Amino acid sequence: MADLKFTKSTDDGQTWSTSTIDSGGGVGDFTSATSPTSGTIYISYRDISLGDLNFAKSIDDGQTWSTSTIDTSGAGKWTSITSPTSGTIYISYREHISGNNLKFAKSEDAGQTWNITVIQPCGDTDTSISSPTVNNIFISYYDDTSEDLKFAKYIP
Repeated sequence: MADLKFTKSTDDGQTWSTSTIDSGGGVGDFTSATSPTSGTIYISYRDISLGDLNFAKSIDDGQTWSTSTIDTSGAGKWTSITSPTSGTIYISYREHISGNNLKFAKSEDAGQTWNITVIQPCGDTDTSISSPTVNNIFISYYDDTSEDLKFAKYIP
């Protein structure tokens, strides 16, 4: 089984150091990372053995990490994470056991709590999320049911 690893360079990619964030067995699948501020790093990833969407957070440039589970509904495939502010985090991903749904997870307290919504049913889908500001959220995804590339945006 795999572990979730973190690799960083502090000298423009000349040398790299690697550490283990989560060694829970089958973790580290479908990873996505973002860094909203210097020293803060967020990672979304899937726990293969449990089928969960997980979250890792470091506020000291990757020296220490905390991890948590966001969604246990057979989720976490094709995660994509963005963070327009250090406290606001958005994740798009696919739920694949309870139904093939494109889902959206939102935290407004730096990952302490999460609100999860289903955007729409879809087939096997890849997702990509971007949010230049808190009220501008964009998700592109491929829906293999209709064989279409689709786009969703948040309208406040």
